[in-house]
Amino acid sequence: MVLHKGRGKDMDIKEMLRALLRAGYTEEAIAKGAKVHQSTISRILSGKIRQPKYAVACKVQALVLSENKFKSSRLSNTIL
Repeated sequence: MVLHKGRGKDMDIKEMLRALLRAGYTEEAIAKGAKVHQSTISRILSGKIRQPKYAVACKVQALVLSENKFKSSRLSNTIL
């Protein structure tokens, strides 16, 4: 499942999950934010779930967008 990232780039759910993991989130934290079990996140990352439910993908995308927004606000506060 591919969701629009913006600025002409698309990310699939595995890429979004990997981005959150690189940002310091744990699978458990992602699962809590997406209101799913940690095992669901693990199965998506391992490829056991190839087509996650649309609602799960949207929740993960919302976490990615909120992380990007948080980073942007921290950066702008540092520059000022």
